[in-house]
Amino acid sequence: MKINLVRRNDSSFIPASEDDKQAALKIKKGQVVEVSIKVLRNYKLLRKFWAMVNTAFNFLSPSQREFFHDSMDGFRCTIEVAAGYYDEFYSITRGEWIQTPKSIAFDKMDEAEFSKLYEDVVNVVFKIFLPHVDKDAFYEAMKDF
Repeated sequence: MKINLVRRNDSSFIPASEDDKQAALKIKKGQVVEVSIKVLRNYKLLRKFWAMVNTAFNFLSPSQREFFHDSMDGFRCTIEVAAGYYDEFYSITRGEWIQTPKSIAFDKMDEAEFSKLYEDVVNVVFKIFLPHVDKDAFYEAMKDF
């Protein structure tokens, strides 16, 4: 069982979410448990990243969405690669180098690297895909996610 906790002002911890609270309640009162500590990357920034990707995808024109086969994941991969965050490998069957986005999983990148990725992806979105979109309107729409 994994539970995310938040440190309070004293030395105690509380569950980070309702799901974490429900999982913690399964531990019997007075039961001794072993805990491994791993500080997680900024979860709020991850949620902001996904809100930005969703909003950008919703702002695409119908022809742009069609280009990505109406796949937000395809769009996400494209903007991450365009932002320079990719691995490259040679495809023998295609006879060319192929770029695939690196994993953005919590255990694959630290806070600083993810923050840079976020800023680079925002720049790609506004420079390449949505140069005509008002940034204030975009960020207002992001609040819906």
